[in-house]
Amino acid sequence: MARECISFVICTYNGANFICVQLESIIKLLLPGDEIILSDDNSTDRTLEIVQNIKDNRIKVFRNTRVLGYSANFIKAIKHSSNDIIFLSDQDDYHVFSCVQKSINELERGCDLYVGSLLIADKDLSPYGFIGFKGNTTIEGPNIILRSKLLISWFLGKCSVFGCAMVFRKSSINQLLDHEQRIKGFPHDLSILLYCLFLNK
Repeated sequence: MARECISFVICTYNGANFICVQLESIIKLLLPGDEIILSDDNSTDRTLEIVQNIKDNRIKVFRNTRVLGYSANFIKAIKHSSNDIIFLSDQDDYHVFSCVQKSINELERGCDLYVGSLLIADKDLSPYGFIGFKGNTTIEGPNIILRSKLLISWFLGKCSVFGCAMVFRKSSINQLLDHEQRIKGFPHDLSILLYCLFLNK
């Protein structure tokens, strides 16, 4: 069975050193109907020049006329996406098929937000660290106790939730996107996490 179409949402700012390798890793995972939304926060280096030299019509580039900051830029970029399944990606991430497919499977199984773990690697992609969940944490249904425990664990530093490891349904945060002024200055990934844990119906 064919999977749903996906959107990778990338925000860049002076990311020329990493953006080519990152985009190449994503393009290998794309199917027709998928897209990359790249929102550049008024970079002053060669980021956009490098992106424009990659000939793939699934890459859709938007450039801010002034610096918005990473959170506002991500919210803007998400609003530009046309598919429901959204992968957030920082400008120096590298994506692999197994992780992307697992994330899609979880969303197609019925969840609205999936948070994976990260391997930390050097510039040659040699891993040297791990961030995220050790084991699996699954929350089914409106279990407020489990959701609260997850949030408390996050605040205590016992688990890590990063936007670049988030995959979610855009339709699950539409109201958040419609009221973006209310979260101005607040981290976009934490806003999405809190909304999906406690406010999304």
